[in-house]
Amino acid sequence: MLTTLAVKNYVLIDELTIDFAPGLNVFTGETGAGKSIIVDAAGFLIGEKMPASVVRDGAPSCCITGVFTLRADGRPSSASALLAERGYIPIERSDEEMVIRRELDSTGRTRCYINDRPATVGFLKELGGRLIDIHGQHEHQMLLDTAFQREFLDGYASAAREIKIYRDAHAKVAALSARLASLDMDIKEKARLTDLYEYQIKDIESAGLAAGDEERIAEILPQMKNAGRLKEAASAIKNLIDTDEHSITSSLAALARELRKSAQLGAPF
Repeated sequence: MLTTLAVKNYVLIDELTIDFAPGLNVFTGETGAGKSIIVDAAGFLIGEKMPASVVRDGAPSCCITGVFTLRADGRPSSASALLAERGYIPIERSDEEMVIRRELDSTGRTRCYINDRPATVGFLKELGGRLIDIHGQHEHQMLLDTAFQREFLDGYASAAREIKIYRDAHAKVAALSARLASLDMDIKEKARLTDLYEYQIKDIESAGLAAGDEERIAEILPQMKNAGRLKEAASAIKNLIDTDEHSITSSLAALARELRKSAQLGAPF
């Protein structure tokens, strides 16, 4: 329950503190009296976005502070359980008050604190949904949220012990299911590797290898790997010898002709 709301430098408000009484509290006044400003400030306190323009003119920042009690009908609320889970309050002291403070400066930067400890806006929204329900016509209402309905019914039935037993059992089932899936995957992987190794063994046996084959294969393996490149190199050498304009074959033939002419002319060879 919200017991105190303090507003400072928010829109037209310089500084204002409202203490709420148990039960129904009603704001009345003419249009423009500022009722919606109070509601908007409470929304900002629990994580709603606000533009930097809500900071009062001339002020560096605005600050909204809310004081909440954490027990409902003599029982710890769902908010106190969430706070204890996240380490903001000791679980054995969940009946104490909690203070939320949110600040917004003129540049649009916000800071959130729960019991003077920094908090994220995401967590503030999660917590705020368990503290305050702000709604208007056609807007979201907490009573329509299935998670809230379940928590409300569980609380009404005082089923905390049964819920813990169920959650523990569910966690064990989930862990066993994950383990079973892992074992099933291991079996499939073993079967795949067995088929692969059997195929490789058969392939090796069909090769009919003998002693010394490993060394021989190691010698010819580079040639086999480079067979294509060796073929290209041999073809290039053949072209140089036989078909090139200045090939060795044509040069030797021309040399032989000149030698024969010289011999006919009486050269002493």
